Amino acid sequence: MNELDKKLIEYTLINITEDYSKSRSTNQTYIGASKLISARICETGCYNFDLLLSWLKDMENAWYRGKWKAVKRFVYMMDDIYHNRDFPADSRYVYYNSQSKYLLLPLESRKLIDDFCQYCRQYRSDITEFKNCAAYFLFYLHDHKVDLNTLTYEDIYDFVKNDSKNHASMPVFDKLISTVGRFLDFCYLKGCTRNMLLSFLLDKRVIRYYEYLSGFPLKTDVHDLNLDINDFCSKIEDFRSYLFKYDYSSSTLKHIEFSIKQYALFADMFNINICKESILYWTENILINLIKSYKSCRTMVCRYYDYLNDEINLFKVYSVKPLNYVSKCPAWARKYADEYLAYRIRSGLKNNTVCMDRNSILRFVLFLDNTGVKDYSKISQDHLFKFKNEDTHSTVEGKNAYITRIRQFLVYLHDKGVVSLRCDSKLFRSFRLPQKTVSIIDDEILKSVYNSQDIFKTELELRSYCLFLLGVRLGLRATDVVSLKKSDFSFKKMSITFVQTKTQKQLELPVPVMVANSIYRYLKSIRSDNKNKYLFTTLYPPYRKPSRSACNRAVSLVFEKLGIDQGSVTFHTLRRTYASNIVKSSHTSGDAAFALGHSNSSAVDKYLSLDKKNMKLCCLDIRHIPYGGFPL
Repeated sequence: MNELDKKLIEYTLINITEDYSKSRSTNQTYIGASKLISARICETGCYNFDLLLSWLKDMENAWYRGKWKAVKRFVYMMDDIYHNRDFPADSRYVYYNSQSKYLLLPLESRKLIDDFCQYCRQYRSDITEFKNCAAYFLFYLHDHKVDLNTLTYEDIYDFVKNDSKNHASMPVFDKLISTVGRFLDFCYLKGCTRNMLLSFLLDKRVIRYYEYLSGFPLKTDVHDLNLDINDFCSKIEDFRSYLFKYDYSSSTLKHIEFSIKQYALFADMFNINICKESILYWTENILINLIKSYKSCRTMVCRYYDYLNDEINLFKVYSVKPLNYVSKCPAWARKYADEYLAYRIRSGLKNNTVCMDRNSILRFVLFLDNTGVKDYSKISQDHLFKFKNEDTHSTVEGKNAYITRIRQFLVYLHDKGVVSLRCDSKLFRSFRLPQKTVSIIDDEILKSVYNSQDIFKTELELRSYCLFLLGVRLGLRATDVVSLKKSDFSFKKMSITFVQTKTQKQLELPVPVMVANSIYRYLKSIRSDNKNKYLFTTLYPPYRKPSRSACNRAVSLVFEKLGIDQGSVTFHTLRRTYASNIVKSSHTSGDAAFALGHSNSSAVDKYLSLDKKNMKLCCLDIRHIPYGGFPL
């Protein structure tokens, strides 16, 4: 017997003892089969596969089924090793019979599968399934004359759609698809495929997403560019590790790769540039129609884009702001409109005020453009009256706000000598506001809220309770509450000092003991991030100040915990309640204006509710007044 035959028998014994120790009886069966083959080869004096097959056929009825199958298994295994491949480095081998797709593949493909199995053994000991699935996939490619180097999304999609009909059960098919995805990842590492996202397509969710993209008519102004998607997706793990340091939740970290690769697949399919504009276009035109959490996906992809460009800011909020002014404003109106908006910005006005000016001017110049006016100098009184009557708004207050801003813009144009018509308040006056009853929270409800502070235990509940108290006991605006810093609050002086966001004026108010105790409890016992400078923070990383909507949610949560119907109560209702309670306590409207941070008492009237208790004392006795009244 030559050295190769001896090595073959030796390898078989090693393979049995290391790979097939599932149970003692199974192991003994395999060892016995190996010894029978060794003895048979020694009898013939050489290795001959045909003689072994003839011997197997003769012994099929003489041995019991398990013994015969074990011997047959190793006969085929040894022949495959003898003719088709080298010995594995770790002396472990997976058996395939003569009809297996693995043996029907060319030697180069089998070598790739062997390397894949060797790579997978660091994760799993039984790699039979991996080898079967990889061979099945490569055989499909060879059968359809598809080269692995030029594999496309369409080829992957055809494989999934066609092969899903050839499996009896979905679990088996899902296992095949998952393994083929691993195999494609390995092929990319080996340089056999050029696209990292090929394996990403082997997912039920991504298949539906690909089908949606395939029928999507792309309409974007983003310039085409030859992309390197692999470089874009190469730092996903680094980005995940970066966010892990800042205590991001496991659910968020789990969806990072899926969100980023969804966008990368879109960019690669349509061959468009990876930039903020294309990310926003992808979100607003595609993702919004597919998932509810499209905003969080948009934030994650934008944050990853900033991470790649070393511009990441975990506290930045990404939102889509459509450029209605830039895209819709007529060319003839842009010059003076831009000058006026720049003047308003230099005056120190806030962004929301300038945004209101921009929208008002846009609405007005679009009306002029539709009526045939192409120059500011052509504006007449009839145009103003017609715009005032035809411009629609949901509320009178909103309509007056737009009219006021347009009037200021026209005064600016008059001072510049652009228009000869001076549009003062008499010519372009606002509408009279309807008188409304100011609604506040009843004293009984407030008393129940004050006496139930112990039921608020979690971080969200206690934060909501503190926000509620700051609104109803100090009358703060929502924008001021969420912007408070820990340095603004003084437990020693029992006061709070801050600069109002709306008026940019400093305000110092005394803090009631109940409010101070609740804030102290929130800061010391339950808040997640104690290093943040803000008094209130979000519940999940990145920890930053909450949005204004958290104040309205706080009111809802407090009432829900107490089982009270919220009705139309908002956070601004708390501010009106605070002002009305000041006046009900025999203070003047000037005191209420000072506590609210107003410059004069004229703006306080809309905050005050009717004092029904004291108004009853002012009623006249009408018992002695005759029917029809006294004669004049």
